[in-house]
Amino acid sequence: YDRDNATGFPRPTEEVAAPPSSNLRTEVVTSVGLLADHFRPFGLESPVRFEAEPNPDPRRFKRTYRVVSQALTGSDVELVGRAAGDPSWSEEMRAHYLEVPDDPRYQALARSIIEEMLPPSYHDEPIAQIRAITFWLEREGTYTTSVGHTAGKSGDPTADFLFGDLVGYCVHFSHAATMLFRSIGLPARVSTGYAIPELARRGGSALLLTDAFSHAWAEVYLEGAGWIIADVQPHSSMDSPPPLPDADLTRLLGELRRGEAPERVPDEAPVRLLPDLETLTRGLTIGLKAILLTVLFVLFCWKWIRRIAPESPSARYRARLDRLSELGIRRRRGESPEAFARRVSREFPHLVSLTEAHLSQAFGGSTRPHPNELQSIDRALGEEIREAVSWPRRLLGALDPISWLFAR
Repeated sequence: YDRDNATGFPRPTEEVAAPPSSNLRTEVVTSVGLLADHFRPFGLESPVRFEAEPNPDPRRFKRTYRVVSQALTGSDVELVGRAAGDPSWSEEMRAHYLEVPDDPRYQALARSIIEEMLPPSYHDEPIAQIRAITFWLEREGTYTTSVGHTAGKSGDPTADFLFGDLVGYCVHFSHAATMLFRSIGLPARVSTGYAIPELARRGGSALLLTDAFSHAWAEVYLEGAGWIIADVQPHSSMDSPPPLPDADLTRLLGELRRGEAPERVPDEAPVRLLPDLETLTRGLTIGLKAILLTVLFVLFCWKWIRRIAPESPSARYRARLDRLSELGIRRRRGESPEAFARRVSREFPHLVSLTEAHLSQAFGGSTRPHPNELQSIDRALGEEIREAVSWPRRLLGALDPISWLFAR
């Protein structure tokens, strides 16, 4: 349906459907040099022709091409009176750009916005409807990239955002605007690309685009004008705007793209604005290994700290439970300490005495064993464990960093 989108890079040229010819648009020619791989070419708003160009510096630019755009320069006043859509569209195409979820809240909200924002004489004016809905989303929404929205019970993540807290990023706002436009009969779509402040030119003619400036926005088709951008830019933001690209780097890359840069060192390494996949993968691997080793170190430290706690009956009991747990001998769910001790008493008879000493301390009993007697019970239980379990199994248990988590 989107016949104005390029399907691939020009070989040597690629033409797409142009917007209707009118005095609302001005032809603008730009040159693009890609520093990273892209699936298809992009250009200034409403590109109509892409032309391959010789690459002036293959070490830096993945691909270079020229773009001819028909940029909208007409004012909103000149768009007043233009109907939504194109009379030449088929019913199938019109239905495609008007498709909206079966949720009456979209149309109800769009109508309430129009009634609130516009005087009655403009309630049915498409360009006024577009600007009213866009402004309302800007006023009511909050921008942040730190949240996401799920489909929820309705199966519609856009509804979760729009009829929820209205906190999200460009993808959420562009889809919300598109659905609101469609609900009142305005053919609309979501477009993606880049958006960067004009200030980034710093008085020059070059712009340096990075992924920090990737963007999504809504577009509405008006008869005789083509696709009109409706970009929601919320007044409230929880995130700081991305820093503008370095002015000197932007100027240098612009000169390189035009083939005007001064002599360069023959073996000079290409400029990399982003780390390559190998560097990124290596960094992530090192980071994950460091995190894993830190977690293992903490788990082992805590495991052994639990065994050198004060020599009280409860501390000795806990240490022996940890030892039994790493050997796979644990209390069952709902099993009391006394029942557990009786169940394993054939192999570890002294666990019964240690359990009684622990419970006496835990519940304030007066019949606690003498420290020497407690030490003898603990030592005897250790001997019973060594006799009942082979040394390879004990070694494997000692190397288990999380066995103590399952001790009860």
